[in-house]
Amino acid sequence: MTLTRAGCQLAPVFDGQLNQVFHALGNTNRRWIIDRLAEGDVSVLELAEPFALSLRGVLEHVRILERCGLVRTLKESRARTCQFDPDTLLAAEQWMRRSLWRSRRRRLGSLPGDWPWGERPEGS
Repeated sequence: MTLTRAGCQLAPVFDGQLNQVFHALGNTNRRWIIDRLAEGDVSVLELAEPFALSLRGVLEHVRILERCGLVRTLKESRARTCQFDPDTLLAAEQWMRRSLWRSRRRRLGSLPGDWPWGERPEGS
């Protein structure tokens, strides 16, 4: 599905995961959780220690991160261990790099001289 606004074509609607990732990253607590999990797996209890949040509040942040694929949890007896999944973050990074590169190509295409990488971008 493609959205349009004022006759301009917008980016295709993804399966929702990319939007969920950016929503999840929009919260400072969740970014801190990802930073902590990038150092290694920890239990939800260990994640909750430095927060001024209830265990239930931290669990809700972990669930949001889990739904978008940034975090995986494993239930081990009574403890729940959290793991960071960098592949999901890498997919978001690749999307950002692709968008940035397209923008740079458009600007480079408007410079005088030959376009060194083959076809000139549209509109140049």
